[in-house]
Amino acid sequence: VDIFSMALRYLSRQVLTELGDQGGGVTQKNVRWVVTVPAIWSHGAKQLVREAVYKAEICSRDHPEALIIALEPEAAAVWCKNLRFDQLDGRHISKDQYQQSSQGNCYVIVDCGGGTVDVTVHKLHHPRGPLRELYKASGEPCGSLGVDEEFDRLLGSVFGFSFMTRLRQERPAAYTELMLSFESRKRSVLPSRSTSLNVSLPFAFIDLYQSATGRQVKDAVKEYNNAQLTWSTQGMLRISAQLMSELFLPTIDNITKHVEGVLTAPEVIESSKYLFLVGGFAESGLLQEAIRKKLRELNAPPPIIPQGVALCVLKGAVLYGLNPEVVIMRKSQHTYGIGVLKPFQRGIHPLEKLVLRDNREWCADVFDTLVSVNQSLYAGESVLRRYTPANPSQNVIILHIYCTDATQPQFVTDEGVQRVGTLRLELTSELGRDKPREILTRLIFSSTELTVSAMDLETASYTDTSLTFLS
Repeated sequence: VDIFSMALRYLSRQVLTELGDQGGGVTQKNVRWVVTVPAIWSHGAKQLVREAVYKAEICSRDHPEALIIALEPEAAAVWCKNLRFDQLDGRHISKDQYQQSSQGNCYVIVDCGGGTVDVTVHKLHHPRGPLRELYKASGEPCGSLGVDEEFDRLLGSVFGFSFMTRLRQERPAAYTELMLSFESRKRSVLPSRSTSLNVSLPFAFIDLYQSATGRQVKDAVKEYNNAQLTWSTQGMLRISAQLMSELFLPTIDNITKHVEGVLTAPEVIESSKYLFLVGGFAESGLLQEAIRKKLRELNAPPPIIPQGVALCVLKGAVLYGLNPEVVIMRKSQHTYGIGVLKPFQRGIHPLEKLVLRDNREWCADVFDTLVSVNQSLYAGESVLRRYTPANPSQNVIILHIYCTDATQPQFVTDEGVQRVGTLRLELTSELGRDKPREILTRLIFSSTELTVSAMDLETASYTDTSLTFLS
C-alpha cells in the first residue's frame, strides 16, 4: 500500500500541476479520479488500490464516489468502439475489411500489458450505445515481463543462476540497468528482422562476475557454446534474431492459447466478432503476427490495431470516468456467497454439519449463493438478503464472503471454495433488544467493485457496514 500510495500521490500532483498551468482553476476536490487495474485482479487487489488512494490523500473515505476503479480492457473497449479507420494502423487491414468487421455484433479487446494479458468481449447494438459484456473478463499473467524472465533464464544458463541471484541482491541498480537495456532491444524485434541485437552489460555486472568467479564475461559466453549468442568486440552481448524470437515464444504461445479459448467459448463462437489488440506489449511485431496467424486459423477477421496502441487504456479511462454507466451489463467472474446456518434436514444434510443452538438443529457452513459464475449483472442490480442476530443482545453481525468457480456449491468447505472477504454489520443499540431483529442487506456486484449497504428493519435506520477483502 505504501508504494502504491507514493506513486499515486506523485502522479496526482503532476496532474494537478499541469491543470493549474493551463489556468483551469481545478482543485483536487472537483476531480473525478480513475485508476485502471487488470481485469483478473481480485476484489482484494482493487481494495488495496482504493486504500492506497485514500492514503495518498487524493480523495477521502467520506467521498468514495470521487474514485472509480476501472478495468483496463473495459476502458480500452470504451475508446475503441468509436474509432475511425484513420485512427488505426492500416498496414495490415484495409478500410473495406474494417468496415466489414465492425458490422459484427460483438468485439473482443485483447489488452497486452507488462504483467498480464486481459480479454473482454462486449456486445454493441449500435456504435454510440452502451456496452454489454458477452463473456466474463478473463486474463493470464503472461505479459511482456514473461520475455524478460526468459532473458533472465538465458543469462542464468550462461553466467550461473546463483550469480544472477547475487546480482539482483547485491547490485539491484545494475540489474535494473541491464533489464532496461534489454527492454529497448526487445521493442525492436520484428518477424522480418535477420540481424543480431546488442545488449550492453553494466560495468557493475562485469565487475561482480569477475570478482565472484575469477573469470571473464567473454569466456563464459564462449563456453556456453551457442552460435546464437556471442560476445562482440565492442564489449556487448550479441543475440541473434532467431534466439531473440525464441525468448518471446513461451509468452506469445500462452497469449494465443488464451485468445483462442475465449474466441471458441460457446457464448462467443456463434457471434460475428472482431478483435482489437491494445496495450504496450501490443506494439510487438512478433505478437501482432502471432495473433494474425491464430485468427486466420480460426477463420476470423484480422486484428484491428489502433494508432498509439499503448495509450488506448488511458484514453478510454478518461471517457469511462465521464460516463461510468457506459457498461450496463457485466458477467460475474465467480460464484459468490456467504456462509450461513440453515435448519438441518435429516437425510439431506451431512451429519458432520449438524450443530445445536437453542435446542434447534442447524446445518453449519451452508453456502448461500449471492451471484453465480457467468451470471449477467445489470448496472445498479442488487442482491437482497435478510440476516438475524444469533441473540438479541448482539451488537454486530459478522459474515464471511466466499467465492468459487463452481456453479452450485453446497458448503463453504467444498473443494475450490475460498474465503475472500468479511462483511461487518453494526447493530443500532437504542431499540429492539427484546425482539427478534432483521438486517436487510443490499449487495451490488454489477460494478467493478462490490458495494454493500444495510438497514435495521426494527429501527428503520441504516446501519454502519464495513466490507474488507484484505486479510
